[in-house]
Amino acid sequence: MAEAYFSSGQFSWKRQKEDGSLEELPSTEEEQLELRESGRTTSILLVHQPENSTYKYNCYVKHEGAQWRLKYNK
Repeated sequence: MAEAYFSSGQFSWKRQKEDGSLEELPSTEEEQLELRESGRTTSILLVHQPENSTYKYNCYVKHEGAQWRLKYNK
């Protein structure tokens, strides 16, 4: 499970393969939850995959005209 916190913004997630290339997450392998409270938004990615998976996950946040990339390892 990976989490990201921002006061507002749009969240998207991609996964990184061993060769470094990024790909969209198949909808059958993930579930994204967003919680909003007290001026803060949390994005939580629930991933359904084998334990021996080598994927790394990137969260992209568009916030006030800028885009941020947050990296998460398994």
